Amino acid sequence: MSITQSRNVEYLALGKVAAGAPVATEAISALLDGEIALFSVGGSRLAASAANDNFIIAVGGSDSKPAFVSEAIKASSVKAISTKAYVTAAEQKDSIGFNGATGSIATLTASNLYMVDVMVQELLTSNTDGRYIKHFQYNSTAVAPTQAEVAGGLALSAHKNFKRDAETWAVVEMLMDTGADVVLGTSVDNVVFVNGSTVISATNIDDATGTGTALAAGDYLRVGTGATDPVYKIVSIDGTANTAVLDRPYVGTSQTLADTALKQIEAATVGVRNCGITITGQPLSFVVGKEQYKQVRWELVLKDFGSTASVREANAYKGTGTYREIAEKEWFLKGFEGEGYRMGAPSNHPFVGKADSALTYDTTTILFEDSSLVGFQNEVSPKQISIASPSTLGASTYMNHANGFWAVLEDLTGITVTAV
Repeated sequence: MSITQSRNVEYLALGKVAAGAPVATEAISALLDGEIALFSVGGSRLAASAANDNFIIAVGGSDSKPAFVSEAIKASSVKAISTKAYVTAAEQKDSIGFNGATGSIATLTASNLYMVDVMVQELLTSNTDGRYIKHFQYNSTAVAPTQAEVAGGLALSAHKNFKRDAETWAVVEMLMDTGADVVLGTSVDNVVFVNGSTVISATNIDDATGTGTALAAGDYLRVGTGATDPVYKIVSIDGTANTAVLDRPYVGTSQTLADTALKQIEAATVGVRNCGITITGQPLSFVVGKEQYKQVRWELVLKDFGSTASVREANAYKGTGTYREIAEKEWFLKGFEGEGYRMGAPSNHPFVGKADSALTYDTTTILFEDSSLVGFQNEVSPKQISIASPSTLGASTYMNHANGFWAVLEDLTGITVTAV
């Protein structure tokens, strides 16, 4: 549990995964560690349908003492309540040509420079106007290329360009329609892919038993079995060492797969396949108080692709109630307490927060007004309490229960509170 405040204006309370249903008669001191509940000013836990104009919010601590007790809040002073369920973050994803379901690289021109400009807007650098321009390209020969040649060339060029950056902010994969994919030899097994390596290894890598044919240079290997799974071209095979060299480094997660988890695309069938590439954003480094929570975003500009255009498959979205969002808010509010954590990188004292990186959170925001008479003037101060409760809490726990936080808060204020 943690309570952080922006000097008498905004509070952030962090709940924990406290087991058990709310006990209507328990005292504040009996709250479980991280349990959040509503009490009367006199210290009686409030249940649903309670008639009480003044209430306090308490958060249980680890030593039978409340970790936080709010000021008294008049139910009639609460102006708004909002709840948001946890929503996972998403990374941007674009495609050019075949995207795993539809599309193709429609214009196949000899002696053509297929150029892609990437206008990155996620502050990779701080001394520009907010745009960081990257490029990747494929230059076709005097013979009109196949879609596979264009897509493979673009994917390799992107990898070489993007790897120059300090961190991996996007990966580019090549896709190919399933067409007449075939299975691998039945004795091929334990195919090992290592992130960043062009070499794969396997048991009996050139086996041809069963309905499949032996893997050979010029074939493509699908890392998966569906059209949305990436493909890599085999440049060479070493049957003695049981290794193969791919046309570009493998950019997925290191893994070992059985032969049934892969498909072979024979070289003779590649020329008639629809192909394309996908560009998918990756989570950026995050250090509370030093490297802000941000996501990579970009715009693509295609040159000399003819009628082929890029397609936005997914937009970047920070999510709601993610650990990074809650941890950053906790750090920000702490700065108003006079702590030195807001000084930036030169600070010798790293911020230590209570947000749990293993949790995701539902959020509840309560807006209320504090009114006090000063002299002959009535001063009204707007205040806010934000509550981050673990999204894994069940229906029988302290937030979502017949006598839980949301139900009691709705009865006290008369404002509809949506349980999430």
